[in-house]
Amino acid sequence: MMKRLLALPLSILCLSAPVLAQTVLYDAAGGQKVSQFGGWIVSPLASESFVASTTLFDTTLPDNSVKGGFSRFDQPLSRVAGFSLGFTMKLDSETHDGPNGPDRSGVSVIAITSDLMGIELGFWSDRIWAQSGPGFTKAEEGLFNTTAALTDYSLQVAGTNYQLLANGTPVVSGLLRNYSSFGAPYNLPNFLFFGDDTTSARGTFRTSRITLGGVAPEPSTIGLLALGGLLVVRRRRPRTNTL
Repeated sequence: MMKRLLALPLSILCLSAPVLAQTVLYDAAGGQKVSQFGGWIVSPLASESFVASTTLFDTTLPDNSVKGGFSRFDQPLSRVAGFSLGFTMKLDSETHDGPNGPDRSGVSVIAITSDLMGIELGFWSDRIWAQSGPGFTKAEEGLFNTTAALTDYSLQVAGTNYQLLANGTPVVSGLLRNYSSFGAPYNLPNFLFFGDDTTSARGTFRTSRITLGGVAPEPSTIGLLALGGLLVVRRRRPRTNTL
């Protein structure tokens, strides 16, 4: 009986597995702003208002002098167990015209795991992209119209990988980073952030719901081995009968 080894890059691992039970971190259905919902630390520098059943955040002063958003670090974010950060969000505007503008965004989402691996995603009007690492330059990206409508995003993290889905469709994916050498807030375990974290850009966005859930593992595959950064599938060749 012969066996064949099929080596596949870890990056193709499906991170869009079913999401398990969710914890609601924010829900605008009750008529509350993020700052009124509890659990979040909200920057007083950004303008926060409740508009059309959403929380609207605005940091659009022309000189980029205002930055802010909302954050928390009270939820366990284990990349070993895997988790899915769900958020319904729409950009109203975003401008990155400051000194480091090509590598900055006025609207970002940050998720730092319990062991300080994580990802920062920048949202422009026509794409979503990842910060490279502690040097903070623009890395992998996916084209997507972030201004068209409220969109259900799902940031799924498992092992060393992340993937962002928009309305169930993958937009951008890659490896997690360790930004902690920069210092706060990237050295805070279990850190979540939504907003504008730079004076090189500004933006306005609205959100109506944020959830945190686990990610169900994919159905087990017999003989699945992870070796040397590759997913190795041990596949049996069908037996042939000889007379």
